Amino acid sequence: MRRHSRLIHFSREHHLALRLARHASAVGDVASLDEVHRQILAVRDDLLRHFRAEEEELLAELAARGESLLRERLLCEHLALSALLEAPDDVDSLHRLGELLRAHVHFEERELFPALEAGWGAL
Repeated sequence: MRRHSRLIHFSREHHLALRLARHASAVGDVASLDEVHRQILAVRDDLLRHFRAEEEELLAELAARGESLLRERLLCEHLALSALLEAPDDVDSLHRLGELLRAHVHFEERELFPALEAGWGAL
């Protein structure tokens, strides 16, 4: 799917998040706990930076359009994901991280970004 130029960099970064989500969800099946912890440490700062950038660039736009539900969901999920990225100490926490990260990326790509693009016009 083509993205508006204001969102392309966010969509590209979502690939990193989806890769981590896949590994976190596979803990106990394919991936080891230590392996996924190493992956989290390698990408955590990038993901937290990604969340902050989305908030800085998109929240005001959502508020201006009266998209309070999308705005609140974005903030709540970023907060929950940030907490899980700080200290996922067991398999259940990692599975939760994987589920929420995957669902969050899908929310942004399928709901949030199209809502923003609708008001921006041409790609």
